[in-house]
Amino acid sequence: WKEILRGMVDGLSTTEISKNVGISQPAVWYNMQKVFQVLSKVYGKQDSFIDIAEADETFTHTSFKGKRDAEYFIKYLRRMPRHQRSREEKIEYLMKHNLYDELAQYEPEYLEQLLSDDVLSYDRGINNRDQINIIVCTDRSKNLYVSPISVGKLTSEDTIKALGRRFADDAILVTDENNAYIGLAKSEQIQLEQILSTKHAKGAFNMSRVNGICDNLKDFLGPDKYRPATKYLDLWLIFYIWLEKHKELNTYQKRDLLFDLISDNRHNMSMNY
Repeated sequence: WKEILRGMVDGLSTTEISKNVGISQPAVWYNMQKVFQVLSKVYGKQDSFIDIAEADETFTHTSFKGKRDAEYFIKYLRRMPRHQRSREEKIEYLMKHNLYDELAQYEPEYLEQLLSDDVLSYDRGINNRDQINIIVCTDRSKNLYVSPISVGKLTSEDTIKALGRRFADDAILVTDENNAYIGLAKSEQIQLEQILSTKHAKGAFNMSRVNGICDNLKDFLGPDKYRPATKYLDLWLIFYIWLEKHKELNTYQKRDLLFDLISDNRHNMSMNY
């Protein structure tokens, strides 16, 4: 267990941890999820903010690793699974799952879109439905909130859902120009300071803390193809929060803290899919 935890803290892949520990890669992944669930029970409520808070969002693309249901992709997500396929291979995939004839009869334009060469490219822009917004908020007292909250364009409803009732009455919220935070500030009845995209600061206010955390988060998640499946993203982010809160410790101190946490009989480590 301690070697698994050390690998997690050091950001090793499940393959590397598997070799170090001498167990299978799926067993490593399974045990990592157990640790994440314990952390979620202990830290899942996350922090509130008592002074000058900075908020921003970063994003990751949706990922359906391990999902094999063709109808889920074609009828619900309205796209092919993200694997490189030729037109002939796409037709073969649809026919294999008894979807080609149905689409040809009822949705021929959509079928042609699926078979076109540009379907695999990600949409661009803030309205992208393949883009998950992760809200990050921190204050000068090192309180921290990190959570996936929505897909596509961020709205006031999204920010209120994520950060509502988390601010002290005299807190100040510092953000970029995103209008989604205006509704949040009004709902919380707190002061809002928005920094123009052409500026680095607004008087005494800046976003250096939250920008640094967002950069660290991108490094933690790694390249798109290695990022966790969307259904596990919230658990991985709880682990990131834990790492941020203990970043002053060395690897072995973090390992031992995690070991003490998962050894505590008050925390049930059963898996819940």
